[in-house]
Amino acid sequence: MKTLTNILFVCFLLCTNSVPGTEHPALSTQHSALILADSLMHVCPDTALQLLQAILPDTLSSAEQRAHYALLLTRAHDKNYLPHTSDSLILTAVRHYNHTGNTPKQALSHYYLGSVYRDMNKLPAALEAYHKAMDYAKACADERLMGRVYNGMAYIYQQQSMLLKADSLYADAETIAAKVNDSLTLANVLIRRAMYQISLGKEHYSDASTKLLRAYSMAKQLHNLQVQGNAAITLSMLYTRMKQPEKAMHYARQNYHLPQIDSTSMARAALLLGEAHYKLCSYDSAVHYLKQCLLVTDNNILRSACMRLSDVAKAQNDFETALMWEERRARYEIAYAKSGEIVQIVSDKRETLSGLWLFFFILVVGLISLFCYFRFFYKKTPLPQDVTDSINLDVDITSFLAAHNEKAYIHKMERILDYHKSYADYEEHLSVEDFNALTYDVNQYFDGFIELLKKQYPSLTKSDIHFYILFLMGYSDIEVGILTERDRSSVYRRRKRINVKMQHLCNMHAT
Repeated sequence: MKTLTNILFVCFLLCTNSVPGTEHPALSTQHSALILADSLMHVCPDTALQLLQAILPDTLSSAEQRAHYALLLTRAHDKNYLPHTSDSLILTAVRHYNHTGNTPKQALSHYYLGSVYRDMNKLPAALEAYHKAMDYAKACADERLMGRVYNGMAYIYQQQSMLLKADSLYADAETIAAKVNDSLTLANVLIRRAMYQISLGKEHYSDASTKLLRAYSMAKQLHNLQVQGNAAITLSMLYTRMKQPEKAMHYARQNYHLPQIDSTSMARAALLLGEAHYKLCSYDSAVHYLKQCLLVTDNNILRSACMRLSDVAKAQNDFETALMWEERRARYEIAYAKSGEIVQIVSDKRETLSGLWLFFFILVVGLISLFCYFRFFYKKTPLPQDVTDSINLDVDITSFLAAHNEKAYIHKMERILDYHKSYADYEEHLSVEDFNALTYDVNQYFDGFIELLKKQYPSLTKSDIHFYILFLMGYSDIEVGILTERDRSSVYRRRKRINVKMQHLCNMHAT
């Protein structure tokens, strides 16, 4: 493809430079290159990008050409899934077209301004740009662009956890995209609507599957590897939740074997495939793919891979190896939690390079010291008798879970844990009302169990009881941490405090 592009571009230059009567062949070439890049943008965005990159911006003779170039280059980056890091380029186009009053170009430039701000995580600015783009798109009756603007606006609302609003806009985008036969936008919208349906629970899984399979087929026909991969990832995740591991494995493999744009994307694909093998109890294969994830520097991927490697080791009764992976996961967890703070400090304060290196050095030393302390603490302080064994109660938690399998809080717990293990960035949370409902049901099912617990151990707080119930339900420290939004060390300390409270009272009664 690249060879063909180069040949095409050379032939193009030769043709334009040999036009009789052209006084300024270089200027003519640049103008013609812009036209050609524009015509190739939809069918061959990689070729369009190469053409634009070959243009020297300083040779563009007019404000119109510079604006056109800025708009096209921004579009080319977007269509090639290259993240935008600055608004300076697209603002050249926005200002020019606002000045000239070219409504179609105003619509397009504001749409891509919104996309730039989306990538820069400036969500209010992105939404404002999209609203302006919509006004201009309606003014010139550009339905195709309207569908894409709806899609962009929906994504912003989705990022702000306004899911109902987002899905409503996605529905508008789907309707328009289907009407104007915009297959790429339609495929993207179907994936995002399917993800929302998955979050609603089991009764929506079938509809989500239908949307995802359609999106996957469309992306395959379009030869769009990015969208095809997104559909495959989501299908694998969905079939895991639907307890269909063979299908989950199939789409994990499909995603893994797609050409990946960088090592991080490859690691994500390996993580998904490792997860699928784990669900099928193919532990050797799971380890093989999960260890591929350890070659990247992304702390989010690293912590997820180590967590699953620890789970594999536990399943094989290799608790020493499980502990080793858990310790590594804890380090990456701390680094991941701190990374957001570091980025914010660098962005807001614009630290000098020397100052940044000093900050990193202090941070690393501090993290190492913290890790050493916790490792020492864990080894020197053995875990007391488990909280679920601290009181002699006849509690069959398995029967409780079977009887309450359709409760909303049970589904929410499953969603949070499943999404976290796949992406580690899920935004759904257990509320106070969820914990209260769970506590009430446990108390009712076991004939006043919670009341007995409070009476026998009055020092237990309401929060202690919530933790106690999660431990009783068989969740691991890691899973309890996810559900309560605490790190593992905090969960460990809470478990220890509950044990101490219970054992202290037991010792008092014994004496």
